[in-house]
Amino acid sequence: MHKQLRRGFTIVEILVVVVIISILVLITATIYQNAQVQARDTQVRDAAAKFAEAIKLWSANNGGISPLGGWVAAGTTSTPDGASGCTGGGTSGWQNANMAGTSTNYPCTVGSVVVNAGLLSSDLFTKLPTTVKYGNNTTNFMVYSCSGSMQNRVLMYALEDPTPKETQDFTDLLTSCSLPLATYTGYGMSAGILMKL
Repeated sequence: MHKQLRRGFTIVEILVVVVIISILVLITATIYQNAQVQARDTQVRDAAAKFAEAIKLWSANNGGISPLGGWVAAGTTSTPDGASGCTGGGTSGWQNANMAGTSTNYPCTVGSVVVNAGLLSSDLFTKLPTTVKYGNNTTNFMVYSCSGSMQNRVLMYALEDPTPKETQDFTDLLTSCSLPLATYTGYGMSAGILMKL
């Protein structure tokens, strides 16, 4: 009687299958990670558009002036505009509402001004993905004057993976506003909106 030997898989065949499965897992993980980055960037773009509209609406409701809020050098004071309710606030810098009152340099922000005016939900800032760390705070937005004009303001925001067009548009915007690109990209800013108040 003949004994039939059962032939199993060879070690080489098993290794080939393991390598193929590993490659498929790596490709799937990369696609998933890229989709997550794109989703977070879409969320930041949407929030930036809403923030810009809230700033423009606040300005329209207050005689065309820009809301105060932002960085103030230690030991200096600025005159509040009365409309924003911002006492001692600067006019530029990091602008998330959750940063207001976190240090003497940020007594209020443009974000806190529009949230306090009921033009924007504070959830807009707290639910954003963490893009940039500033001290103990996470922030996504900066506001600066364009060419020194308080009527032309630039809302900058941080993206994880900006498109080449966004990068070029941001470079062109900062150049046209006489703002130093290297400074703001060094802070993590990668896109912007010009607001004409």
